[in-house]
Amino acid sequence: MSDYDPDAEVVGKYMLAFIESAGEVSPVFESKVRSTFEEYTGKVKPDKWYRAEDVKQTYEAILADVGPRTMKNGGVETANTLPFDEDKSVEGALALLCEEHTAARSIGIQRAGGRPDSTHTR
Repeated sequence: MSDYDPDAEVVGKYMLAFIESAGEVSPVFESKVRSTFEEYTGKVKPDKWYRAEDVKQTYEAILADVGPRTMKNGGVETANTLPFDEDKSVEGALALLCEEHTAARSIGIQRAGGRPDSTHTR
């Protein structure tokens, strides 16, 4: 993936959703996931932003520890636990993604001194 930016950021609410949904797979899995995230990123907070490279390394460590099947189950449970509005249509999901992207881009522009900076996206 040539467009990967290791300095991009991920908001903690998605990481927390994965951690919490790991408990649906098994309590042992949740404990492993939580401790692995804390090892790589520190305590995960829903509104805090984390470097994508650190998050990527966390997921890779979890995958190596629990294997692809458990990791897949954790991903499925994450998708099931993420909050969505009543509108569960494709249009609603795309609108939500657009809002998230716009908010993240505006934060990136503010950090770049008020000008768009294609190298600093979230």
